[in-house]
Amino acid sequence: MSETSPRAISGFRRWYALALLTGIFAANSIDRNVMAVVLEPVKAELQLSDAAMGTLVGAAHTVALALFVIPMGLLADRINRVWLVSGLVILWSALTSMGALANSYLSMLLMRAGVGAAEAGSPPASVALISDMFPAKQRPTALSTFYLAAAIGTGTIFLLGGYVAHHFGWRTVFIIAGVPGLLLGLLLLTTVRDPRPPVRPAARGFGGSGRDFRLLLANPALRWTCIGGTMASVGQVAVFAWLPSFLIRVHGYSLIDAGLATAAAAGLGKGLGTLFCGPLTRRAARDRREKLWRYPGAALILSVPLVWCMAGAGSAAMAATLTFVLAMALGSWAGPSAAILMAGVETSRRGLATSLYHLSTNLIGGFGALATGAISDWLGGGKAIAPALAITVSVNLLAAGGLFMACRRLSTMPEEEEQA
Repeated sequence: MSETSPRAISGFRRWYALALLTGIFAANSIDRNVMAVVLEPVKAELQLSDAAMGTLVGAAHTVALALFVIPMGLLADRINRVWLVSGLVILWSALTSMGALANSYLSMLLMRAGVGAAEAGSPPASVALISDMFPAKQRPTALSTFYLAAAIGTGTIFLLGGYVAHHFGWRTVFIIAGVPGLLLGLLLLTTVRDPRPPVRPAARGFGGSGRDFRLLLANPALRWTCIGGTMASVGQVAVFAWLPSFLIRVHGYSLIDAGLATAAAAGLGKGLGTLFCGPLTRRAARDRREKLWRYPGAALILSVPLVWCMAGAGSAAMAATLTFVLAMALGSWAGPSAAILMAGVETSRRGLATSLYHLSTNLIGGFGALATGAISDWLGGGKAIAPALAITVSVNLLAAGGLFMACRRLSTMPEEEEQA
């Protein structure tokens, strides 16, 4: 399928590389979600509206990411991807720690935009690396393991961030959040190599980029996967950005308790959903790529009644329980969606394809937090955050439909050559 085939990699080395890339993606989630952890104290100190905080939590990061994700995807298809990922994680981790220096809305906005720009290249390059390292039948499990990092990182920052913010202030949270990425970036750089052979000199330029874009944009499986993943991202971003505020405003949680409850949901609940979605997706699909939508589609549909029940829960205990189950459902689509995407894209264009996918899911999906904040303001603010969340997450019905249509298109496309 590709002009250059990846080198064979031993089982241990591919799983070791996957572990490091998963850790780096966890650092990505830590740095991306740190603002949600300290949303209430930052809002109070800077005297901002819910819509303004929604911009800091989501749009500031995602707009910057959108500007850089396509060039980063082109780079991932042309240069050493291990070097690219290592350099970027070190950069965005340093910028995250610098968030502790912000003393105004504008300075915080610029810091978050810088993190988003640096994070643009890591997921596309990482997904392409993993897809080259693992054969097609193992790819749903490998990619679901990679996306497990989102739960690990989100759970970690919510578990520790609330405690640190309460006892040491919100600025300390930013400093600590940047440390893991710095260490993991150095470890990846010194212990892992890119399995892809060196790209021919003639292929290093960007002259063929226009043809790559045309071929990918004409790919119906890519288009539908982007639609499904984008809608799912809207709902997921909204939930984990506003969940602590929902628990504080509606059920009277303290900042620490809200952080612990969100950590349980985002870390354990979403983590369990992500951990099991790979093998369950493969089992439901019976190793037929046109059926890969079955399990993630069912989870996305289930998330809609769950969020409405959570929003209307009459007690804190019931709300926390439903939050946990909802997080499990929200953890069940990212890995399978990436597997659907990789099943329909040539090896030589995986970096660019993943960048187009992440452009859509992050640029539009990142506005889930802003949309929820705006709906909350429109409904009167305060406890109106509950129905605002439920309204936003209802887009998951469209997400399930997008994945279904993507897999229908896969049935008409040639199979890729199985990797050894």
